[in-house]
Amino acid sequence: FVQSFTPYHAAIQYARRHDFEGFYEQELGFREQLKYPPISRAALITFKGRNEDKVRMVAEHFRKEIETRVSAFPAAATVPAGGEEAAGNPFRDLIIAGPAPSPLLRVETFYRYQLMLRCRRMSVLSHLLSQVVTSNTLPEDVTAAVDIDPVNLG
Repeated sequence: FVQSFTPYHAAIQYARRHDFEGFYEQELGFREQLKYPPISRAALITFKGRNEDKVRMVAEHFRKEIETRVSAFPAAATVPAGGEEAAGNPFRDLIIAGPAPSPLLRVETFYRYQLMLRCRRMSVLSHLLSQVVTSNTLPEDVTAAVDIDPVNLG
């Protein structure tokens, strides 16, 4: 038995008909439009602290810092061997979502905000995120965790 508020949702209808291939094709189309994996790769930065405003401000600062570094990246940067193309800005397809409250905003006494980044070239993006994290000093009561290809968005 399956209980649902939306019994006519496409995913439930595909499951009802045991149509895995139909569901796969539709889901892949959605993921292509939104640049979700497996079309691109994802990185999730979660900020956590006891003061919600401070956590949100730190997350906003990180987003601005990432945007500044990406915009300063040379447009004709070379891509290492094995890359998709010989030259070009590896961040041209970068999508930054957030900062937004985590699906569970408050866990125990901690507030959590997230930045989600999607890009095809994770090696370059992870190097950039490493630079941003190490070059910015977080307030004492705020932490940041970077998760490449997150399994859980909570």
